[in-house]
Amino acid sequence: MVNISKLLLVMLTAMFAIVASVFASPVSVTSVDVQDVNGNYIVLVSLNNANVASGKYSELSFTIEELGTTKNVGVVKVDTNGSTVVQYNLREITDSFSLLKEGSTYQVKVTTDGNTMTKAFLFGSERDTDGLGLVLDSVKVNSEDLTGIDTLQVMNGETLKIDLRLSALEDFDNARLMAFVEGYEHSTLVSSTEVFSVKTGKTYVKTLSITLPNDMNAEKDYKLRLVGANDLSGLTYKDYTLYVDTQRDRVDILDLVMTPSSGVEPGQNLIANVRMKNRGQQSQDSVKVSVEIEALGVKESSYLSNINPGEVATSDDMLLYIPEDALAKQYEVTVVLTYNDGHTDSSSEYTLNVISPKSGVDKSLLVSFKNNVDLKSNEATSFDIVIANPNDASKPISIASQDNAWADVEISPSLAMVKAGESATFKVTVTPKAAISGEKELTLVVKEGAKSISEVTVSTYVEPSSNVNWVNVALALLLIIAIIILLALVISIAKRRNDKDEENSSTEEYY
Repeated sequence: MVNISKLLLVMLTAMFAIVASVFASPVSVTSVDVQDVNGNYIVLVSLNNANVASGKYSELSFTIEELGTTKNVGVVKVDTNGSTVVQYNLREITDSFSLLKEGSTYQVKVTTDGNTMTKAFLFGSERDTDGLGLVLDSVKVNSEDLTGIDTLQVMNGETLKIDLRLSALEDFDNARLMAFVEGYEHSTLVSSTEVFSVKTGKTYVKTLSITLPNDMNAEKDYKLRLVGANDLSGLTYKDYTLYVDTQRDRVDILDLVMTPSSGVEPGQNLIANVRMKNRGQQSQDSVKVSVEIEALGVKESSYLSNINPGEVATSDDMLLYIPEDALAKQYEVTVVLTYNDGHTDSSSEYTLNVISPKSGVDKSLLVSFKNNVDLKSNEATSFDIVIANPNDASKPISIASQDNAWADVEISPSLAMVKAGESATFKVTVTPKAAISGEKELTLVVKEGAKSISEVTVSTYVEPSSNVNWVNVALALLLIIAIIILLALVISIAKRRNDKDEENSSTEEYY
């Protein structure tokens, strides 16, 4: 019986370990602090992710207990088995900032998927702040007066010029005005004036400027908030609504990838790939991609089809020949995208280094590959790497995986003899491990014989598998069934022993 009990304990411990691996712990709040920084109340939140399987995202919300208001500030990410500290201005985490009273104590409650933590803080001092030091007479954004306007339409990528007209009701120093655009997830969009002084009865005009990012989500409302800082505690903040839109036809250039990236010698070929994103409202069924080095008289073009709104795409390889008489220096490379039936274009400038040829030294191999590869957890995905040999002799070339513990990598062929002036295509098959997700870098080493000659880094994004890990679930179910059967056997054996004891006892009494 003792051995059976120990066996049951071991099996139960294993079952709990399996269940714990399937259901990972969420992000939790470990500490909350509120600091008064020159009149701005900064809420510092420490978050911890005890999940050893993968990184974790969590919704973060704040509640002012005495006001009964709650605001969700969106998703934060905490790295695998790690901690992070996030900070917010008190004005950003409550829509009832104007209701807070000087000298009063409030409790701010921070909530994640994992737990809740509350911190009490004193708001301001006992001094009277009923009188306003400044009156905000008017607000203009890009010369448009916001008086009487519920929502102002602006474009992502646009620079907002914010003109503030103010009248002073009293004399004071160390004034500062700030403007925030709230709702952009990747950073805080803020602009501030220099510190200034005001005199009673005078009118002042201050200008702030905020550039909206190109990747700001379109067709969405954002808050433009104007606040006073330092000695302007009497100025009530003002909120306005901005509707961020995007153009009907718009394709942005994200990057130009040139191979070799370190520079190219005169008389060599350059491989160019253009990465782009459709940030417009309409799909583009044909985008012409042009790469030109005007000073060298070099230009090449290709076409890309069917780019839907929000989609990222990379052009085909474009081979640019650098003339043999090109001087060793930097050259301007112009990339132009033409779309919307040729009526709209986008352009960007980049720099190419033409370097002096090395006498008696082999030319560098040209490596071409598709960057930013989309992968899926626990599924195999393949892409090609093309290696061109510009030298006069054949080269034994291979590609090896290096320090890629997050995935299984297979490369075919294992070795290729690349003839002079020709190229070889290597197929790379990547299978991310089951618990892997997010942005990952795949490091590959190009070898000539046994000598490593270059390192290739491929940016990837691993999408978590949508399927349940049925292996773990099946193991857990089998373990439960085994425990039930074992318990039934124990009960059956115990019952048989009791029956036998009773039978022996009856026989002894009979005789």
